[in-house]
Amino acid sequence: MKASEKLLKLENHQLEVFKNRLGICVCYQGGDILDYPYRKGEYGTGNSFEEACEDYLNKISGKKIIFGYGENREEIIVL
Repeated sequence: MKASEKLLKLENHQLEVFKNRLGICVCYQGGDILDYPYRKGEYGTGNSFEEACEDYLNKISGKKIIFGYGENREEIIVL
C-alpha cells in the first residue's frame, strides 16, 4: 500500500497539501505531533505528492498525533 493511501485512510481528518520552497508538502490539517511535553507541527516534503506522503509517514510513524484541545481533543498513534 502506498504512503498516500495509508495517510488518506484516516477518517474525519483532512490531509493538507501545499507547496513551498522545499517542494510539495503534506500534513494533517490541525494535527500536531506530541513531542513530550510539547505539541509541534510536522510535515513531509518531496518533489511529488507521493514522495511528500512517504516523508511525512516516516516522520510521524510511532508517534502520537493530537487534534483539537480540551473536550474536543483526539489522540491517534500512528503505527
